[in-house]
Amino acid sequence: ANLRSWWDLVYQKTLSNVYQQKPRLIQVSGGTDFVIQGLTLQNAPDFNIVTDGVTGV
Repeated sequence: ANLRSWWDLVYQKTLSNVYQQKPRLIQVSGGTDFVIQGLTLQNAPDFNIVTDGVTGV
């Protein structure tokens, strides 16, 4: 199988001078009292967790 990580794709695009969008693993927009517990996040292409307008994280 020809499996690649996001890091491989980003590196390849950088060599080609092309921008590669990198998705976030978890993005939460708006809300209160947000809890993440018991997760293992690995090899995020950009950020693991991004919050915007969230209180009580």
